Amino acid sequence: ESLGNAGRVVRRPDPQEGWFLSFHHRCHRGRLSPGSQILVQPSTYDEQLFIDKDLEIIGDLTQSLNEVTPAINRSEVTQDKVIIKSASKTAVVFNAATGRLKNLNIAQIGGGPGFFGIDIQSGKLTVEQCDVTSKSAACVYIHGSADPTIVQNKISEGGAEGILLDEDAKGSITDNRIWNNAAAGIDISGGAYPTVTKNRIHDGNLIGAYIHDQGRANFMDNEIFANKTIGVKVSTGADPLFQKNRIHDEPEIG
Repeated sequence: ESLGNAGRVVRRPDPQEGWFLSFHHRCHRGRLSPGSQILVQPSTYDEQLFIDKDLEIIGDLTQSLNEVTPAINRSEVTQDKVIIKSASKTAVVFNAATGRLKNLNIAQIGGGPGFFGIDIQSGKLTVEQCDVTSKSAACVYIHGSADPTIVQNKISEGGAEGILLDEDAKGSITDNRIWNNAAAGIDISGGAYPTVTKNRIHDGNLIGAYIHDQGRANFMDNEIFANKTIGVKVSTGADPLFQKNRIHDEPEIG
């Protein structure tokens, strides 16, 4: 593999393992300066991505299949998706000042409890137009000093929450589709204080939005519907603000 002047990932065959790319190798070999952009070709990458420097990692979905790899290797390529998947680990861990993830399918595929699709531990990460799932725990976990922007993503199939915020985290959660998660679509506690705007939170297996234990939030112009039990649950000690939301078609309580 090599990295071109524009930051494009170029995949070359390894004699032992075939076509490959190690994100860990690329991000930590020392050739990338903070603020670099990596354009990733469509394929499936089985590994944990740990980001501890300011990087943009963007799925390059503009290339044709012929550009991605020679014809002899086409059967090994996911033609239209960049998939990062991990078993028995969190798929993506972010602990840097700023960063961006775009056009990626991020999947935690099981292997035990307590693993996330994305674990945002600090900084201002933008997650944009990604598909995030987790068979273990929450799809997206935001905590500590993290203040990310989560925008226009598909967040589903969480083994627990769709998005979980605690430990005084902040964030802007905007225009996402959040559905089919085992626990709450969005769970806010522990002094976390996000802004949640224009999301569709629906068809969860428990609660649409759950704010509790000193959780705060501004919910504006969201649609919350068709969750299995309750649309919105606010427990003692929480202090959310709800404005112009549409909460409907909940079997027990809106």
